Amino acid sequence: MSPPHDQHAMDALPIVGIGGSVGSLRSLKSFLANLPADTGAVYVIVTHHPKGERSLLPEILGPHASLPVQMVEEGEALAPNRVYVALPDEGWILSRGQLVRSGGTNKRSEASSSTEVDRRAGPPHPIDTLFYSLAEEAGHRALAVVLAGTGSDGTLGVQAIKYQAGMVMVEDPDTAEFGDMPANAIATGQVDYVLTPLKCRPPWPAIWHPKTTVRRP
Repeated sequence: MSPPHDQHAMDALPIVGIGGSVGSLRSLKSFLANLPADTGAVYVIVTHHPKGERSLLPEILGPHASLPVQMVEEGEALAPNRVYVALPDEGWILSRGQLVRSGGTNKRSEASSSTEVDRRAGPPHPIDTLFYSLAEEAGHRALAVVLAGTGSDGTLGVQAIKYQAGMVMVEDPDTAEFGDMPANAIATGQVDYVLTPLKCRPPWPAIWHPKTTVRRP
């Protein structure tokens, strides 16, 4: 476990949650390749991955990124300008500036109940779980990114983030290998940017000021 971090410094950092599923590897490579190296944000990737299997994402994504890419260690103090890969085995949440396992439950945000969003029954949705915690812990400093994938994981989480004045970006479903996840997020009406990963260059210093409009490249 990392030594105690500066909670005041952590409270000022933008936190970017990136969710993807089937077909998202190409999207992740392109997204990271286009990231500026000095946004000052923390990036957390959650993908649908078979439980118990080792993830090679840090090794695969590292050569494509201008930022360091590493696996999450529970309780580690998060650092800006770094990419963390979290396995969705039990779900991960942001808590007091650290990523911790949620214990297999979907953490429900008060924001979701306020916007009358109901949690679905069934297995945990690791992307929603992360996004809900970002909404609660980071508020307007949270940015959700939904990349290629099947299903609707992330759809409820983006609504929670928008309720807290955060920002939402999704991959254009027309360019995604599997467009269900970004399309479902767009259907909420809560998406700020719709971009292809190869062209994902919104004005990064300004994206922490939500605009509630969909922008296409």
